[in-house]
Amino acid sequence: MKKIGYTTVIVRYGELALKSQRVRKRFEKTLIKNIEFALKKKRLTFNILQERGRVYVYGSEIDEIVETLTKMFGVVSVSPAVEVPSNLEAIGEKVVSVIKHQRSLEKNSFALRVTRVGAHEFTSQEIAVSVGDMVRKNLDLQVDLEKPDIEVFIEVRREKTFIYTEKVKGPGGLPVGTQGKIFSIIRNKQDVLAVWYLLKRGCDVVALGEKNVVKPLIENWFLWKHVMLLNENVTNDTFITHVNNLVEKYNCSAVVVGESFDDLKAELIRGKSIDVHLQVPVLRPLLVFGREEINERIKELVL
Repeated sequence: MKKIGYTTVIVRYGELALKSQRVRKRFEKTLIKNIEFALKKKRLTFNILQERGRVYVYGSEIDEIVETLTKMFGVVSVSPAVEVPSNLEAIGEKVVSVIKHQRSLEKNSFALRVTRVGAHEFTSQEIAVSVGDMVRKNLDLQVDLEKPDIEVFIEVRREKTFIYTEKVKGPGGLPVGTQGKIFSIIRNKQDVLAVWYLLKRGCDVVALGEKNVVKPLIENWFLWKHVMLLNENVTNDTFITHVNNLVEKYNCSAVVVGESFDDLKAELIRGKSIDVHLQVPVLRPLLVFGREEINERIKELVL
């Protein structure tokens, strides 16, 4: 099967759209900066266009761009797409071409999912009917809106139309750097997973721990800018005092640890919970997960 000549990647973000206009603009700016930083780090050639509710990343190395964008916090989903002018003939010809690339002997039905933004001489329904007729005439396929073998999305946005066949899921959340700064005590992969959840909520992280434990998180999720790893020698006797000093020094609003419910219960029984000794709240995002779920998430996220 030949590869579709994708020219752009559509980037969708969710929670940002719910914010006020001023906050949304700040969040969008941060997201774009994070995307630029990650793509430059991978030495990819790209160009970014931003519109309300969408970011478009243009480039020739589409697979690498998609792989990078699906590791960006704040991104809900991405779609590699082809772009054509917003007229029925151009849209129809490109959709026929895209379906040709997707078709195989087992694929006999299709569906078109049309969305439209802006004023045009045609409605979304007219696009679906006109383009659908072209597909049936040229490729002898049947329409099946319930369980199609091939699904094509047509997104008409003013003078440009984007055509794509898949939505690749991103991590969602908020762009890193839009919220406060959190301090992390890294002892194991559970602590790294806890940090991942705070990064997903837009927090920058100051981490105290082993570099080798944190390295996969930083490299696989393009977080060089957002995770500050401290190289500090701390003894058990001075640990709490040192953590409090570092929290104050780096202006962190909380400490995150990777304790599960069982871990916390054991600490409380032994009377060794760190909460009473720290000057800021302690966050435990893994409390709701069992041990098996935690291990599965660590493996899934490549931490």
